[in-house]
Amino acid sequence: MPAAQYCYQVVGASVDTLEVNGYGDVRAEVQAQLAALQAEAIAERDARRQKGETRVPTPWGLDGQRLCIAPHGARKGQFQWHLDCPAAAIEVGLGAFNDITVHARLSSTFLHQHGYLAAWGLVADLWESWGITTYQPSEVHLYADVAGMAMDSLRRRDFVTRARITRWHVEDAHIIHLVGEKRNAERQAAGVQVIHRYGQQETLEFGRKVSAHACSIYDKPKEIRQHSPDKVWFADIWRRNGWNERDPVTRVEMRYKRALLHEMGIETMEDLWAMLLRMWAYSTQEWMRHTTPDGTPESQRWPLSRFWQVVQEATFLVGEVEPAARDKQRHFHEGRILSTIMGYLESWAAWHIG
Repeated sequence: MPAAQYCYQVVGASVDTLEVNGYGDVRAEVQAQLAALQAEAIAERDARRQKGETRVPTPWGLDGQRLCIAPHGARKGQFQWHLDCPAAAIEVGLGAFNDITVHARLSSTFLHQHGYLAAWGLVADLWESWGITTYQPSEVHLYADVAGMAMDSLRRRDFVTRARITRWHVEDAHIIHLVGEKRNAERQAAGVQVIHRYGQQETLEFGRKVSAHACSIYDKPKEIRQHSPDKVWFADIWRRNGWNERDPVTRVEMRYKRALLHEMGIETMEDLWAMLLRMWAYSTQEWMRHTTPDGTPESQRWPLSRFWQVVQEATFLVGEVEPAARDKQRHFHEGRILSTIMGYLESWAAWHIG
């Protein structure tokens, strides 16, 4: 077999999404400030006859960014106040649902700019100033970016997984839905959704967005180009870890919601940091595998692919940091990024962020 088929390399691995719940009573003076600021936001929204767009600055901030309050709450009344900035979205309530009084979702840029440990520390410091000192991870996404694997090379039949739902997302002019694909006796029924556009495979998903555990495997450069142009700084992380600026980069992203975290015994942030490697090992060794079919009928016995061996070796010992993320958003497209690095023919003007 040609050696080129084995040239896979992890060029980035870290926490890409982090959601945390906080428990305890928010200080009365903080609640009063939030109520007054929200009333100001409501008045401004009504005066402008706008819905959902009005934001009023608050005294609090993250990473030098001012948190702004919305004229509405969040999650169907579970939280009375919603604050956000580019670093994070924070919801604050009175603990009427499961005693959760605050909830935060940290942005990918924030997590990578500081590293996930330091980024969470900044949020914890803010919450502590509000009187909240008990924290519990709510949702976590771990990823490994692998250079050398093209999405077009992956086939659903080569994956052995416990996931009950599998979806292909591909790019083509036609949309095809295939539901109720029959499985062999040892597998549970699963639905398969196939979407074609322009004939190129883009994403393979195992599980649903609401599942306790799910996985997405997708073309990360294409996802940045189409949906997340503010994340172009990822290529600097890849280059620093050995990317040659030519090979495709495929992301393997594992998602863990509260139910699975609880099953794994992860109740505190300290538990989470200590368990990252074990979480990844469970996901890539027990929950799903990519194999090299050998012609035998028992897929469970198929040998592990070299690609998946590299995926399994990803580590999350420290946060992947990109200190110049903001500057990279502006200057990243210089050089060969458009025509060579990503392999797309977009113009520099169409990408320029300002």
